[in-house]
Amino acid sequence: MDAVKRTRQEMKKAEKQYTR
Repeated sequence: MDAVKRTRQEMKKAEKQYTR
């Protein structure tokens, strides 16, 4: 059940890249 943690980390990374 590490997929959820990985998805959350990827979303956080994308948020920094997609920062406005």
